[in-house]
Amino acid sequence: MTKLKAVFYLVAFALLVGGAVQFIVFGWEVTAKAAVSFAFGTLRFASVLYIITALLAGLFYLFVRRRPNGSKWTLRLWAALIVGLAVPLTIVGTNFKNVGQQRQEQLALAREGDPQAQHKLGLMFLRGQGVPQDYTEAETWLRSAAEQGHARSQLMLGSMYFTGGGVSEDHAEGAKWFRRAAEQGDADSQYGLGNLYLSGDGVRQDYVEAARWYQSAAEQGQLVAQTALGTMYRNGQGVSQDYATAVKWYRKAAEKGFVRAQTNLGKMYREGKGVPLDYHEALKLFQEAAARNDREAQFSLGLMYALGEGVGRDFAIARTWYLKAAEKGHAIAQKNLGVMHFNGQGVVKNDVEAAKWWRKAAERGFDQAQLSLGMLYHNGYGVPQDHGEAAKWYRKAALQGLSRAQYDLGLMYTEGRGVEADLILAYFWFSLALSDQEIPASARAKATNDRRVVANKMTSAQIGEADRLAREWKPK
Repeated sequence: MTKLKAVFYLVAFALLVGGAVQFIVFGWEVTAKAAVSFAFGTLRFASVLYIITALLAGLFYLFVRRRPNGSKWTLRLWAALIVGLAVPLTIVGTNFKNVGQQRQEQLALAREGDPQAQHKLGLMFLRGQGVPQDYTEAETWLRSAAEQGHARSQLMLGSMYFTGGGVSEDHAEGAKWFRRAAEQGDADSQYGLGNLYLSGDGVRQDYVEAARWYQSAAEQGQLVAQTALGTMYRNGQGVSQDYATAVKWYRKAAEKGFVRAQTNLGKMYREGKGVPLDYHEALKLFQEAAARNDREAQFSLGLMYALGEGVGRDFAIARTWYLKAAEKGHAIAQKNLGVMHFNGQGVVKNDVEAAKWWRKAAERGFDQAQLSLGMLYHNGYGVPQDHGEAAKWYRKAALQGLSRAQYDLGLMYTEGRGVEADLILAYFWFSLALSDQEIPASARAKATNDRRVVANKMTSAQIGEADRLAREWKPK
């Protein structure tokens, strides 16, 4: 018999003996489930114990074969191995037995109408804990508890209506259950209902109602709600704009270590809103949040180093922080990283890298990046020159209301580059660009002149059509 076969037979024998021990203690059903769990790695702790024990057994077996009185050592090894492999089997078996007992106990109470037991049983089916995952069963038990006024079941049932798990997706029905739980004082439900009113999902959009429910949850210490309420006060949504109150709520959540609140509080210190301007305090808060991988904080640190706010201006460090945020999908960080590559700030100038990062931000819908990417295609910087692609990206930004993109698209229609020449659309896009009251005087003068040149080639009817399109246009 080869050494490898000897080890194999040794481990197989120990497994059989361990299984026999488990069968005697727990019975055949638990033993079978434990074996399946081990085979598929469901209980990883037990699986690790198996692997370690088997490896040590094999090595020890090879070792004792070479020693005097090897047969005596081998017998001891077999005994130790049997015990060692029986331990993880017993752990698995105990787990299955306990879960099974818990399930039976919860089932008995749930059938008697106990809402807390119904809630727990519903969660077990929802998450597949100790039972096969079954959304229909989860919905049945959660609904039974919810209809008896169990707030957490009402919240979970409402969530199921938003995801369509076990029920037909119905956001209005989901909002109804959120409200029932919120009216009972459940803070998470109050925060969730506030979100629904903020976005108009399942309910009519109402910033006042959103702020009211955020306030209810925030007063109970719900950290996300405190942060959301701070933002409502910062932006003046549903409440009178009040930076000091925004700071108060941000600070409450930040002091509990909530990362998003730390970042938002840092922004208030950086901008001097609600607190005296303090770059050092802003940096401290951003650094704490950035160390916990908050991409907004990482972006903010990059911005402060790029602008030299509270620190010496350092494009290399700025790039490091922008890169961390950009890799997490932060569109403005991606745009700024592209600018640094395009201008050679903190890095060697590289138009290809600029195009890469601007494309990432553009594909996330950031209008400034779409404009920049269009410019690269227009001029052939970092990408092959392609006026059709340029017009495509200009249009995406123009449709969002970016006046510079609207002007550039107007030029494309005037010259017939990347699009078919069209005087009506050229006039239309120039008019939209001129409707922006904040464009610089020099840009306004140039757009006005270009529109005049186009108008000289148009009929009165064509100008009237272009004016109609401009009046009816709305940003997307």
